[in-house]
Amino acid sequence: MDLLLTETYLAETDNPETGTETVEPTASAAPETANSTSGALVVTVVGLAIVFIGLVLLIAIVKLVGAVCRAAFGEKKKPEKPAVPANRAVAASNLTEAQRGEVVAAISCAIAENMGKPVSGIRIRSIRKVG
Repeated sequence: MDLLLTETYLAETDNPETGTETVEPTASAAPETANSTSGALVVTVVGLAIVFIGLVLLIAIVKLVGAVCRAAFGEKKKPEKPAVPANRAVAASNLTEAQRGEVVAAISCAIAENMGKPVSGIRIRSIRKVG
């Protein structure tokens, strides 16, 4: 057991012939356990506070650097999507009978493959454009 002794001790000789001594403290040398428990709690709270303050500062620095970069280089505009022609539905209805048959065959194959059935095992009643 390690003790931190800060008080003075008196030494008395028990046996003058052998030279053995008995050492008795003049004051209490018991460690303070209540203070060490509260000290550990203070260290824990201060450590957590420092970590969270550091994280908040890191977030602020990242946002500041982002704002400076946006101001310095400017925001790049996203390219606009090309406009969809208004006559797109009309163009789809202008298919010839051969082209319509090809579209129906492609859709039938895709559905049959997805369902895991042969093409002859499915029946498509109508095909309409959605969206």
